[in-house]
Parts: sequence; structure tokens; C-alpha cells
Amino acid sequence: MEILENYMLNSTSVALLPGYSIDYETIVIEEMRTLYVKQSMMSIVHESCLFIGLTTYETRKKVIAEMTAFLRKTPILFSDTKDICFFHTHGNYNLKNHWFSANHILDVHASKNKNHCIVYLHNGMQIEVPCSKISFKNLHNRALALRSIQQINPSERMKRIT
Repeated sequence: MEILENYMLNSTSVALLPGYSIDYETIVIEEMRTLYVKQSMMSIVHESCLFIGLTTYETRKKVIAEMTAFLRKTPILFSDTKDICFFHTHGNYNLKNHWFSANHILDVHASKNKNHCIVYLHNGMQIEVPCSKISFKNLHNRALALRSIQQINPSERMKRIT
């Protein structure tokens, strides 16, 4: 198992999971591979906002919250032109927090474990997440709504926002 120092989100990024290890903080699921990264999830999110979207996480979150009224657990669209949109299941510094790409989720089912769900991904993986099915679906739908706003042409987008 190779452990990376850093990671940057991209179109093949599927999920960021807590590592629960002294050797790495984050497990990154991509379409075709799993990576182990020393960098924290929030560090990956912050640096990806700066690199991909040329804005800070705080700025991007504030603008998205104003556009959508999603004030808590705000989904993040990392770029105005690239379709990289993630949402998270818990507070940013909660040890149970998971980040998922809105683009890579196939289905969600309730788990046998109370307040957990099973997330089915397009790459064939299944991940049990400490979040109820209803809550997870709501968070996913908010991210999909944000993606649909992005896909509107800029002049039409401004009409809908103002």
C-alpha cells in the first residue's frame, strides 16, 4: 500500500473517507483505484478549492450558500467550468465525516445498522456510511441541484440568482 503526501480532487475523484490510521488521514476513492493520503480531508478540500476554483473554501461556501440557501453542510462546486461537485455527511471536523462526488453515486439503501446507509457507486463499490438514507439522499439532491445551477448559461444564472 502506497501512502501519498497530498492529493488534489479531479473528475475521477469519487469519495473522501476518514482514514482512522496513524499512517494516513484520508482514504481517497477514485473511479479505478483507492489511495491513502496523509493529508486531512479538509486540507484536500481547501487546496482543491484554491487550485481548481481559484478561490478559498470559505469564499466558495459563502457564495454557494447565498445562491442556494444551503447554509449547513453546503455542497461545494469546485469550479465554475469543471463538473466537480462534492457534498459532506457531517460537520467538517467530525471524525465520521465523509465527502462524496455528486457525479459518482448510483444508489443509496438503508443499512442494517441504525442511522447508517449503504452507498452504491458507479465504479461498483459499496460504502457503509454513518448517515441515514434520508439524510444522505437529501444531501446528494442538494449537490445535484447545485450542479444544475452551474449548467445554466451565465446570463440566465444571474437572472435566477437575482
